[in-house]
Amino acid sequence: MGDDPTTDSLSELQIQVERATLRLEQLYQQCDDAQVRLAEVRTEVIRADRQLASLQGVEVHEQYQRLVMAERHDRADADLYRKALDAAVMTTDTDVLTELPNRAVLLDRLNTAIVNAKRHGIRAALLFVDLNDFKKINDTLGHDVGDQALRVAASCLASSVREADTVSRYGGDEFLILLAEVGRSEDAVLVADKIVRALSLRSHVGQHTVQLSASIGISIYPDNGADPKTLIDRADAAMYVAKRRGLPAHVSNAESVSASLAARPLPQSDSLPPPGPFQL
Repeated sequence: MGDDPTTDSLSELQIQVERATLRLEQLYQQCDDAQVRLAEVRTEVIRADRQLASLQGVEVHEQYQRLVMAERHDRADADLYRKALDAAVMTTDTDVLTELPNRAVLLDRLNTAIVNAKRHGIRAALLFVDLNDFKKINDTLGHDVGDQALRVAASCLASSVREADTVSRYGGDEFLILLAEVGRSEDAVLVADKIVRALSLRSHVGQHTVQLSASIGISIYPDNGADPKTLIDRADAAMYVAKRRGLPAHVSNAESVSASLAARPLPQSDSLPPPGPFQL
């Protein structure tokens, strides 16, 4: 965690996007070809149907049946290509495991948020969320349970922000959250507080009960940077400060703000409610 430089990640992401774009172009062409073939077969079926109305005989009937079967086959091909295209489009925009927006979408929305914030003289915030000790879940309960736990975490994060904000899986057990508009740094801290509390609730994951926690780093535009790479780097660094100091969250270059969150009592394990909203 944290060893993946943002520059290398962006280069790798660009390669993945180019490959996905090429695959989409191929699927679009296959869909177009299938639709053309289907239209041709339907025309032949209509022509044969008219011939059948005026002619009799086994040969004409067999030809008609062959055309009907060909139409069904081509229709099935067209449907198959369309489903593959829809799946490919979704894959290029979402993380397969959590169904959250992927890095490409997050970066695009972060760029848009920066432009909007600059134009209107407002702030935007980026939260770097790292699940604590998540490797233990994979090691002790298995990767299938780990994958389900990641989906639980994704649900917790998504339910803790506004509809206008973006929750993205950055990689592994790390997430990025874009708060497109915030008034003060404290607003981002309040969201981090809400996330920490949501994750702290016990959750059913398969036949197991897990309790998640996270370290959260926060960077603010324009206070901590004016471009996506700088904001991600600063949020990543702030996350490691939070983890090292045992804080739930830390705002880049803002000791007092992180301390205010650390002072808030979180629910104790003994007083946590029974599993409910994230039962799988």
